[in-house]
Amino acid sequence: MKRKKDPGLIYLNELKMNWHRTYKAGKNYLISRIGSEKVSELEFWTEKRDGNNTVDEEVNFYNFKNQSLSMSLAISEVFDSDYIRKICNWISDNKELFGHTILDIGCDCGVLTCFIAKYFPEAEVIGIDRSKNAIKCAKELAGRFGLKNVSFIQTELTSFNGSFDTILYARVTQENITEKGISCYNTFFDISELYKIQVEMILGQVGSLLDKQGTLISFEMIDLNPLYYAIIRSLSENNCAILNSEEIIYKQFEGTVPLRCAAFSKDIFDDIKELSHIRQEMDLMDKNQLLVPYLSSVPELLARITFNEMLDEKITEGAPQYFDWVANYMLDDTANELIEGYFVYTDVQPKPLLYSLWTNKNDKTAVIYFGVPNDEARNDHFTEWSNNDISYKNSLIEMIHKLVKNYIIEGHVVKITKAVYEDNHLLEKDLPLQTIMKEDLESDRWNPLQSASDIAKYLKN
Repeated sequence: MKRKKDPGLIYLNELKMNWHRTYKAGKNYLISRIGSEKVSELEFWTEKRDGNNTVDEEVNFYNFKNQSLSMSLAISEVFDSDYIRKICNWISDNKELFGHTILDIGCDCGVLTCFIAKYFPEAEVIGIDRSKNAIKCAKELAGRFGLKNVSFIQTELTSFNGSFDTILYARVTQENITEKGISCYNTFFDISELYKIQVEMILGQVGSLLDKQGTLISFEMIDLNPLYYAIIRSLSENNCAILNSEEIIYKQFEGTVPLRCAAFSKDIFDDIKELSHIRQEMDLMDKNQLLVPYLSSVPELLARITFNEMLDEKITEGAPQYFDWVANYMLDDTANELIEGYFVYTDVQPKPLLYSLWTNKNDKTAVIYFGVPNDEARNDHFTEWSNNDISYKNSLIEMIHKLVKNYIIEGHVVKITKAVYEDNHLLEKDLPLQTIMKEDLESDRWNPLQSASDIAKYLKN
């Protein structure tokens, strides 16, 4: 029996797109389609897009990608064919979320916009993008399919007006967020607050474009991290509550990439808002999760409840150790008073290390270790959290001192400064760093700063 093709695969066949198993195979295909010179320039742009690009740089990249429709589709095929397929299938599985008027923000060459126009022939579909070349290619693609129910406009989101039953965007926030000033050394919600400032600039206009009973749909290649919480909170403050959220996996060359698909609604926001105070007591206080007296508004409370429920899939009650963004989240959830902590700068690490020990606000018989250790094999946001019996407190403090001491013994120049915890923020004490070298451990020349909490005494033991 012949297997039925899914809507996404059917659409890829119409576009003559294939999945490329390896980057080498994809690169060779691109060379055959657009030439080696343009492929070299594409690799330059790919490397340059490191999360710190300006708006103009992003526009320049998409103008480069969309020099012609054939070039744009070839690049999308190599990097995004399975991504496009999985989104199209998600749209098909959630067709009840789409109304009569649909807006696609950041439409690029119109691949997803044209699928929506084909799949919902009675709908009125508009795609917008900042890139002049992208809009030109999108119009050409719509013409190739003979679509009469879709139009494309070159504009900034902040300059665009209208009212829509459904608004969707794919990778818009992550491609317009800069990592400058974002630090993994802090608590989860402190980091999210820094992201939120940027997210508001991107999504602040969305609420005004969405009909009162409308639905917003987002596709982001991000985990349940501080950026995603910033997105949820920003939309909550624009009266959009989450309807559903799921993570799907798509293939890219030899690996896989998580894609979080979510739908937000204005229609249910008021109903959920009325329940929020009850849910605060029943869900948060009973579970002893992230106490909320300091939350400033109902939308913020609603966002926190929503995110906690989503993160439940990654947290196992009683687990002794977590890593990456979940570790930062657990620091917020469990850490109370900072017992001892240090930022450590070495001549072999581009960023400081962090070693810290905390009391556990949920368990007086335990202490919390939180660190940003040396692990070049992991990503830039590698952190670790562990819950430990209080009987190990002194051993953990000795471990922290030994970790610092080892760098010095190996002959590295080490600078330390004491970490402090003030007003729910993990901070680096605003005092000069104390430089420590191997010879300082072997002599009495080192006179530690008071801010270093007499760490010399421990390092010499």
